[in-house]
Amino acid sequence: MSGKELKCATSSKGEKKNQTNREKLQKRIAKAQQQGRCNKVKALEYLLRNSERKSLTENK
Repeated sequence: MSGKELKCATSSKGEKKNQTNREKLQKRIAKAQQQGRCNKVKALEYLLRNSERKSLTENK
């Protein structure tokens, strides 16, 4: 395998992990909204936004 192929193989694993983490956060946000926990929703949305930014900068 060349360096590019290896990087692509490892980045897809990282992307899958990031996707599952985002899905878990989204489920937690939905649950907090149903319970009426506004501050928890804000905190989780902050984590979600920043995790997406971090994953975008790592994949470049």
